[in-house]
Amino acid sequence: MLQKHKSRLSYLMDIFGITAKELAAAVHVDHSLVSKWRNKTRVLNPKSCHADNIAAYFVTLDSELKLNIVSDLLHKAFPGADLQKNTAETKTRLLKLWLLEQNGYDGHREKPATGGESGVYTCQIFKGNKGRRNASQRFMEIALSLPAGQDILLYSESPRVPWHIEDKLFYEKWKQNYLKILRQGSKISLIHSLDRETRSLLNILLEWLPMELTGNMYSYCFSTYTDSLFQFTVMVIKEKAALYSITSPNSGKDIYTYLFTDPVTVREGELLYSALLASCSLIYRHYRERERGSLLHALTESLQKPGNSYWFTTAPMFCTLPEASLFEILCFNNLLSHSILQYSRQFKKIQQLFCRSLQEHKCRVILTLGLFEIVYRPDFLRQESAALTRLYRNSFRQSILHLLHLLTTYPNFEIALVSNPPVAEPAEICLYTKENAIIMANSLLPGKSEPFTILSREQNVVNAYHVHFETYWHSIPPINRDKEWVAEKFRNLLHNLAIDV
Repeated sequence: MLQKHKSRLSYLMDIFGITAKELAAAVHVDHSLVSKWRNKTRVLNPKSCHADNIAAYFVTLDSELKLNIVSDLLHKAFPGADLQKNTAETKTRLLKLWLLEQNGYDGHREKPATGGESGVYTCQIFKGNKGRRNASQRFMEIALSLPAGQDILLYSESPRVPWHIEDKLFYEKWKQNYLKILRQGSKISLIHSLDRETRSLLNILLEWLPMELTGNMYSYCFSTYTDSLFQFTVMVIKEKAALYSITSPNSGKDIYTYLFTDPVTVREGELLYSALLASCSLIYRHYRERERGSLLHALTESLQKPGNSYWFTTAPMFCTLPEASLFEILCFNNLLSHSILQYSRQFKKIQQLFCRSLQEHKCRVILTLGLFEIVYRPDFLRQESAALTRLYRNSFRQSILHLLHLLTTYPNFEIALVSNPPVAEPAEICLYTKENAIIMANSLLPGKSEPFTILSREQNVVNAYHVHFETYWHSIPPINRDKEWVAEKFRNLLHNLAIDV
């Protein structure tokens, strides 16, 4: 809740997952000034342009990411305002007022206007875990029957043995249905409980990872955790349906799940979810192609921190390209000259920091053996033009050469070649984790060639992934991570590439 934050700005930054440096860069001030505003050691001047710029930044971010955080917040703060009809300019003005108000946020819930909606409504009731699966299936069927662009809200305090994985056929269908909902263009907001044992937390994170990488899912976690006598579930399709369940873990009685489609109960579910969301922070920050600069900045920050790191990739590792090859690709993609120079500078700094970190900290790269079979496929890196095909094949060769150089130069740089990857889905993914710093996952958006990245600094999430990679690394047969064996594999691959070219 807002009462747990030193300022409203602090609350807003936490719920969006924005750091002081990121906000400072966006509004063109020193990050120390943002820290002072955030901690209320300096008052945000209502007459300066900074308050306007901060409000405009969050309104724009909220709109681009389609989160509706600002709209929900302003609905509570200014219940009389019709925000659906208001412009970004009006939302910016109202958000600025909210940021500058000295009295604290009272956390009141807007009551539904029941005028013409009062009456007797019915609901469907489902008994036990099987009933809960049936209720969930019905909920997903409703979502799939609606046009694209739905808002779906999910929260469930699951028991130790989750109800949805007991039936394997249901579980597979459950995953496919949610992927289908997301790929159709609907948005899912999910509140996780992260106060779990590391292994079970990791299973949950990996379960949702393919859905996170659709670009339409937004995951949150509570800032603090408290034990409760009850576990409850609320799942809502905005304005369409709501599913509820309340259980006591020690009661031993049957679980009952209730599915409503009346407007009053559905609206109550939306309000309940908004109240939960008010005490949550965003787990993953989303980065699309246009935010490449911000992503490189986040990667640069992580490399300046101590700790070991892991990379896993199923595709050619272009992040290891030498500077000249990267410059060639940027030029080929017709980027503006100032953008090429900017990205080249950032990339050069990343390379320098990466090599410097190898003096004291390990970097372990996990590649699939399938990467070595790719060169024998007729469609290997085949592009729409011969020039682009040559460019990508040459870049692939350069990245392998650079990996071989790192492997033979730095004792702390290690590579393992594996058949069974540490992450099964999606098929093409790059994962990077830096100890006590970040977890980053990158893939292509479904049905598009646009890269999409999620990044988290949430410590429980980072630790879960890092422990997973450490455990996985030590389970790899020693020969598959032996430096000489890997280097020989690389030399053979380079030889085959030279013949093929």
